[in-house]
Amino acid sequence: LAPPLNYIFGVLFSLIVSPQFYLTILLLFILKHLNNRYIHLFSFTKGINKSLAIAGALTFAEYFTPQQFPAHLGHPWLQLSPFIGMAPVFGASIFSFFSYWIACSGVSFLYTQKRDYFLIASFSAFMLANIAFKLDSSPDRSSTIHSNAIRFVQANIGNVMKLSSEAGHVTSIAEVGNRFYSMSTSPSELGRLDLIIWPETAFPHLLHSAQIRSGMHRIPNLIEDILKQADAQLFIGGYDSNPNSPSPTFESEYNAAFLFEPNKEIQAVYHKRKLIPFGEGLPFGRFNAFFSQYIQNISFFAKGEQFKLFRTLNETPFISAICYEILFPSFIREYFNSLDERPHFIVNLTNDSWYGDTAEPFQHLFLAKWRAIEFQTPILRMTNTGITSVIYKDGSESERIGVFEQGILDKRLQTSQGPKTLYQRFGPLLTFLVWVFMMLISYLHTNRKSLF
Repeated sequence: LAPPLNYIFGVLFSLIVSPQFYLTILLLFILKHLNNRYIHLFSFTKGINKSLAIAGALTFAEYFTPQQFPAHLGHPWLQLSPFIGMAPVFGASIFSFFSYWIACSGVSFLYTQKRDYFLIASFSAFMLANIAFKLDSSPDRSSTIHSNAIRFVQANIGNVMKLSSEAGHVTSIAEVGNRFYSMSTSPSELGRLDLIIWPETAFPHLLHSAQIRSGMHRIPNLIEDILKQADAQLFIGGYDSNPNSPSPTFESEYNAAFLFEPNKEIQAVYHKRKLIPFGEGLPFGRFNAFFSQYIQNISFFAKGEQFKLFRTLNETPFISAICYEILFPSFIREYFNSLDERPHFIVNLTNDSWYGDTAEPFQHLFLAKWRAIEFQTPILRMTNTGITSVIYKDGSESERIGVFEQGILDKRLQTSQGPKTLYQRFGPLLTFLVWVFMMLISYLHTNRKSLF
């Protein structure tokens, strides 16, 4: 869109992308109004570092406010990787906190001409800690190191062909099948492959995992032929039937990830749990079943209920996050903490083709890197039309298959289990404690004469 429409729509869209700013502004307005009317009730705020207080409020509003695409102020700090060693301790929230504090103090300085020396000292110590505990991409040597030969298949199936194949058009089905077959079974310089990965919803037909396991259905010929030819595991995105669906138009399918064994059995299936609002469902509760009869361009997927742990042929445990699930640190943390065994890597199956030639595939990749750093776990990012690559524990990246490119990426991945990060254990709690401690120090310093 041309100006000024793009600016107007950008401001309106910020209500969805960054609602925490509007909530914080509303809260500050209410507090200011109350302070003017009941100033005696707020006398304790005298001497509080207001920039520090507002920075904390914004940080936690940012983390806890529901957002469709959580892009936070601290995320650009990724550009300093590997010199962001505090990320596995505090997550991205600590970087948002210091960013807000710097911004608020800068505005305060313009009005008061007073420097925030507490900020200068705290930020200097924070930066030294990040540099001193530099991130490392190598696997943890204290744990058994596993090696897996992995193939990423980016078939570059555009939206027109994808929708056509899912609708049952023979030509499109044949083209999709030919691409995945030829790319999955071609020889590899790594020798025998352990795991072949396809992107989100790559297989166009509905699969019935429960019936396949019970012997009532056989696996599709395409998948059977690839397993026989490649003699490797096949991890693919597709559609799984929901036998408990209330209607054929509502929650009859799952957006799913399937792991097929070389012996043609399904090892495990993960059903996507975090569905995209207005794309994979509507936020109208019990009325969604009614709307699903008339709204055709929304998937109305069933919501998964379990966190699944997969294993490669050499017993390497891993998990899968489908599409934008990888953007939510609280979701990935819940996934990790629900398992008895810590996974060696995360497979992120994604289809960014809906966004066309825009910045979205790059933004999605950039934000996904934070999960690799926070949880010190590599991410295998497999997309339909790009960008496909391996994200390492320090936020660095392997070679890519770019946007709208058709290609294969074969990687031998060295991984280990590694210990839980502090961020996995405590989430944003440590950032909150740092903020409270700094507020206390600032308050005691400012009011030291009256207190003592």
